[in-house]
This record gives sequence, structure tokens and C-alpha cells, in this order.
Amino acid sequence: MVTHEAFGRLGIKLGFPPCAVNRADTTMPKAGETKYLFKEEYIDQMIQYFSVEPFEWHEEQVVTSKGVIKKEVKRAGKMPFFSKFARQLGVPTSTLQQWKDKHKKFEIAYEQCKEIQKEFLIENGVNGVYNPLFALFTAKNITDMRDQSTT
Repeated sequence: MVTHEAFGRLGIKLGFPPCAVNRADTTMPKAGETKYLFKEEYIDQMIQYFSVEPFEWHEEQVVTSKGVIKKEVKRAGKMPFFSKFARQLGVPTSTLQQWKDKHKKFEIAYEQCKEIQKEFLIENGVNGVYNPLFALFTAKNITDMRDQSTT
């Protein structure tokens, strides 16, 4: 198994801290189990990670026939993803699912983060920050949003 420390010995610095692993237990986990230890602090860390503004205002200079004018434009912020959050903890994304199934408070926070992610998409889509087709594709694939049939 390649560990956080092994990367360090190679001179590679990973951008996330190592997650606590029960190294005394060398048995393989059973189906649905994980060797990654859950910490209550991960709940607040996840909510903080997902609580980002969907867009920022930036000033741009636009050249027109009348000269250069300054214009305020919206730019999308970095959308939070569960996969990125899991990498920050040093665990696979599947571990978040396992923690969600085993820890009620983590499950509630996970669902809140899914709602935040959905709001992020909607806000950037409605404000024209995202390409409409991209926003539609993404919303259908990472949220519970679907086309409604009119039959």
C-alpha cells in the first residue's frame, strides 16, 4: 500500500493531510466497512468546504469604438465536490458514503452539502455564469433535478 509517508520519502508533498488509518489491524475490511477512522471534526470541515460563494464579481476592461471601459462581470467560483473534499481528508470518496451510512450527524451534513451544491449550480445557471447546456447536464447528473414530463 502506498502511504502518505511514502510520497514524502520521494520528495512529493501531497496537498492534503493523511487520514487516520488503523494500522495495527492488517485484515481486509468486510464489505461496507472502512479502515479510515471517522472524526466528528469532519462534519464541520465538510460544511465549511462546501460553503463557498457561487460567483465573484470581477472588473474587466472592454475595448469599444468609444475607447476602453470598465465593466463588472460575474465569474464562477470553484464548485465544491465530494471527491475533492475526500482527497483533502486523504480518503476515497466511497468512505464518505460509508461514514454517511454509519454516523447520523455526518449524514445530515452530507445532505446539507448536496443542497448547497445544488444551490451553487442553480445560482450560477440563473445568473448566466454557466453555459446553459453545461448547467443542465451537470444539474441532471449530480443533483436530484430531472426534466418533468407533461403527460
